[in-house]
Amino acid sequence: MSTAIYDTAWVSMVSKDVNGLRHWLFPQCFQYILDTQLPDGGWEKYASEVDAILNTAAALLSLQWHSDFFADQDCPNPPDLGRRITRAADWLGKALRQWDVETSDNVGFEILVPSLLKLLEKANINFVFPGSARLATLNQKKLARFHSGMICNQGQTTLLHSLEAFVGMFEFDNLKNHKLHGSMFASPSSTAAYLIYATTWDDEAEGYLRNVLQLSYGRSSGGVPSAFPSNIFETTWVISTLLEAGYTTESLGETNTAKVADFLEHIMETEGGTVGFVPKAAPDADDTAKTILSLSLLGKDAVRPDDMISKFDTGVHFRTFISERNPSFSANCNVLNALLHLAEPGPYQSQISRAADYLCETWHRGTVRDKWNLSIQYSSMLLAQAFMQLLRQWDDGKLPVLETTLIRDRIPVVLMQILIRTLQSQEKDGSWSQMSCEITSYALLTLSSVISAPWLALLYTEISRALHIGREFLAVNHHRWQRAEYLWVEKVSYFSPVLSETYSLAAIKAQISPHVWTESANSLFEVLPEAVQQFSRFFSKVPLFSTMPEWKLNASLIESSLFLPQLKRRRLDIFPRKDMAEDKYVELIPATWTACNNLGMARQSTSILWDMMIISMLNYQVDEYLEGVVGVEFEHNLEPIRALIDRICRNLMVRETSNTSTDRSHFEMDNEGIKNGHERHNTEHLTKANGWVTETVHHLAQPDGYTDRKPPNTLSEIESVLSRFTHYIFTHPSVLHSPSTTQHQLRTSMATFLHAHVTQISDNARFSRQPRLAGPDTINASPSPTIFATPTSAYYTWVRSTSADHTSCPYSFLFFACLIAQPGGEAFESGKAKYLAHDLCRHLATMCRMYNDYGSVARDEEEGNLNSMNFPEFHAGGGDGDQDAIPLGVDSATHGVAAGRKGKAESIKEELFWLAQYEREGLRKAMGKLKGEVSAQIWEAVTLFVDVTDLYGQIYVQRDVASRMK
Repeated sequence: MSTAIYDTAWVSMVSKDVNGLRHWLFPQCFQYILDTQLPDGGWEKYASEVDAILNTAAALLSLQWHSDFFADQDCPNPPDLGRRITRAADWLGKALRQWDVETSDNVGFEILVPSLLKLLEKANINFVFPGSARLATLNQKKLARFHSGMICNQGQTTLLHSLEAFVGMFEFDNLKNHKLHGSMFASPSSTAAYLIYATTWDDEAEGYLRNVLQLSYGRSSGGVPSAFPSNIFETTWVISTLLEAGYTTESLGETNTAKVADFLEHIMETEGGTVGFVPKAAPDADDTAKTILSLSLLGKDAVRPDDMISKFDTGVHFRTFISERNPSFSANCNVLNALLHLAEPGPYQSQISRAADYLCETWHRGTVRDKWNLSIQYSSMLLAQAFMQLLRQWDDGKLPVLETTLIRDRIPVVLMQILIRTLQSQEKDGSWSQMSCEITSYALLTLSSVISAPWLALLYTEISRALHIGREFLAVNHHRWQRAEYLWVEKVSYFSPVLSETYSLAAIKAQISPHVWTESANSLFEVLPEAVQQFSRFFSKVPLFSTMPEWKLNASLIESSLFLPQLKRRRLDIFPRKDMAEDKYVELIPATWTACNNLGMARQSTSILWDMMIISMLNYQVDEYLEGVVGVEFEHNLEPIRALIDRICRNLMVRETSNTSTDRSHFEMDNEGIKNGHERHNTEHLTKANGWVTETVHHLAQPDGYTDRKPPNTLSEIESVLSRFTHYIFTHPSVLHSPSTTQHQLRTSMATFLHAHVTQISDNARFSRQPRLAGPDTINASPSPTIFATPTSAYYTWVRSTSADHTSCPYSFLFFACLIAQPGGEAFESGKAKYLAHDLCRHLATMCRMYNDYGSVARDEEEGNLNSMNFPEFHAGGGDGDQDAIPLGVDSATHGVAAGRKGKAESIKEELFWLAQYEREGLRKAMGKLKGEVSAQIWEAVTLFVDVTDLYGQIYVQRDVASRMK
C-alpha cells in the first residue's frame, strides 16, 4: 500500500517529552510533508477532490503546529514556513469553495474533513465555503447515534481506525486495551492521534509507528500508508485472483499454497468464521468473502459462509461493516462470488438471489460507484466474474430455485452491457485507460469471463481480437506491471504494486471457461444470429450507423434481443389490439435505444433505456388504438372523445396537486397492488422492483369484459384504456419527484398529444371522403399524391403543431427530461435552457414527421391517411423544389430520378425532404446553443433522445415500419 500524505502529516505531529524537553518524535515525516508540498501550495490530489482536501488540510495543520509550538533542533522549521502556510491555506480555501460535497463518497470523509477543519479553526485558520452546510448535515447524521461507549466499551470496531475524527469527544486514555498489534486498528493516523491526545504515553503505540516507517512501502522515505499491516487483504486478493485466472496450486508452488491455506483456515477458525483485513481486526464482509473464496479455490471444501451471512446480510444486500452508511458494490460482488464457488451453493440460494438482485438493481440505475476501488472496470470485472459463475452453476443444476427472470432477463442484459462498454473503451494499442496495466488487466479478465456466454457467438472473433491485442500490450509493458495507480480507497486513495502485478499476471494467464452449455440454457436466451445479422445489414444502411463498427452494431442488436422478450411480455399491459397486423415495431424499439446509446460510450442507465423502450412501444400503441379503434368507430362524432380526453387530463391535474412521492422504485409492489399510485387491475401475480426485470411488474390487466377478439369499444372502455395509459406516465416516480411546474407542462403536452390524434382522425376522415384531385403522373405512370382540399391551416402551421404533436415527440421529451433530472430538480434549469430545449424538440418533432410522411406516402395513400405531401403547397406551380436534393441514405435510382427528369410525386418528395433538412439545421443550431447551458450529463442524455428520434426518421426514409391495418 502506497504512502499517504494525510497519515504522514498526522504522524509528523506526534511529540514526546524527553528529559524534560519536548521533541517532535518523527522529524522524517515532517520533512516528507515539506518535500511533497506542490508549487501551488497544496498537496497531491491522488484520485479525488477529497484526497487533495484531506492531504492538504492535514499537512497544513502539521505546518501550523510546527510553527506555533516548541522549537526542536532535531526538527528545525524551514525559513519559508510562514509562506508555505499562507500558500497552503489559500489553496485549501479555493479547493473547499469548489468542492461538490454531494457527489463525494470517500469512506469517512464526512467525519474526517470536519474534524480537521475544527482543529485548523483552533489554530486560527478558518474557511467559509458553499458546501459547509451539507457537510455539517452529513457529519451530524453520521455522528447522531455516536457515544464514547461505542468505542470504549467494545472490542475492535472500525471507529478505532479513525480516532482523529473524534478528537475532543472523549478521553483517549480509555483506549489502551483496544490496541491491535500496538496500533489503533492498524491505522497510522489514528494511532498518531491516540498518542497526541492521550495523557499517558504508550510505548507500544510508538513502537508500532516506528515499525510502520521501517517496514511499510515508504520505508526510509518518511512516508506512511493509511493502513499497516494488511496481510489478510493482500494474501486473499492475490491468491484468489491468480487461482480464478487458471493458475494451479502446482504452478504457484504446493508448499506455498499449503501455507496460505493453513494460515487462512487458522484465521477463520480462531476468529469465529469472519475476518478483517488484518488478524484480530473487526471483521468485514469483503475480506471474509475473499478468504472463503480463496479457501474454496484451494480445495478446502469444508469452509462455510454461515457466520458471514449472519453478521452482514441485511435482507437487501450485504454490508461491508456493521456501521456502514452506504453498501459497497464490490463487497457484494465478492460475497456473491464466494457463495457461488462453494462446493455446494444450493443451501445459500436465497442469499445468492438477494446479492444478485442488489447488484442488478444498482447496475440498472446506473449508480455503480464502488467505495473501495475507483475504476468502473474493476466493478465490471467482479460483476462479470460473479454473474458468469452464477450462470454456470445454474446450468449445472446447482441453483434450481433461482427465479427465471433473474437468469433469463436481468443478468444477460447486465453482462452484455459490461461487454460492450469494455470493448468500446479499449485503446488502439490494446490498453485501457491511457496505458494503465492494472485497468487493462481488469478489462482483460472481464472479457475472459464474458466470452463464453451462450449468446455471444457472433462476437467471439471481436472479443478474441481484443484479448489478443490487450495481452500483447501487457507483455510488451511487463516492466510497468508494478507501476500502479491510485485506484484503491482507504481514508485517501492509494496504489498497490502487489495488486497491480497480480492482476497483470492473471490477465496474461486467464483461460476461457470450458463450460458446455446445456440445450435449456441455449434456448432460454432468445438471440437468433440470423435475425441479428439481418437487422445489422439494414441498420448499417442508415446514415446514423453508416460508420459504426460492425461488431458494435451486432453487439447493440444482441443487447436489444435480450430486452425484446421482456418488452413483448408487456405488449398487452394497457392497449388491446384489434384488427391490427403483427406489430413489427416491437422488435425495432429495443434496437433503436441500445444502438444509439452505444454510438457514444453508452452513458445512459439501463433504467432510462428500459423506461423509454416502454414509452416508445406505448406511443406506437396509442397511435394504433386511436386510429384503429377510435378513428373507425367515432370518426363522425369526435366531440365525446375530446371531452373524454379533457376529463382524463383534469383528473391528472387533481393528482398533480395531491400526489405524495416516495423513494420507492417505479415498479415496486406489495400485496395491496402497485405502489406509488399504480393501481392493481386484477394482476395475476406480483414480482420484484423495476419493470425491465419481471414478467408482470406494472402489468395492468384488461378491463372487465375484455376478450382478445372483439372488445366492446364503448366510450367507457376507451376512457379506461386512455386513463391507464396516462396513469402509467404520471405515476412514474421520476414524474412524481419532478417539480409541479414540470408535471403541469407534461400534463398539458399529454393533452395536446391526445387532441392532436383526434384532430388527425378528423383530417383523415375529411381527406378520405373527398374526391381525388390529382391525375396520373405522366412521366412514370405512378399516381401523384391526392391534394387535400380542406386544410384548416397552412402546411407550416399544421406540421409544426398538430402534426408534430401527433408524433409523440414533445410529450415524450418532457417525460425523458424527468428521467434524466435529479429527484426534485429539472434537467433544464435556466429560462434560456428551457426555451432552447423546447425549440430543439419542436424542430425534432417536425423533422421526424416529415421523414415519416416521406417514407409512408404509399401506406397513407392506401389507408386514406393525411400526409404532408397532400397539402396544396406542394402542388402549386409544379413544386420541383431543390433539384439536387437526394435523401440521405437513399439511392438515386430508387428515388425517382431518371435521365435528369423527375415525376411529379418524386419532385414533391424531394421538396419535403428539403424541408426536413431545413428543420435539421434548426435542430443543430438549437442543440449547439443548448450544449452551453446544461451539464455534460444532461447534454449526453439529450443527444441520445435526439439520435433515437432522428433514427426513426431515417428508417422511415428506408422503409415504412408501421403495422398495416388488416
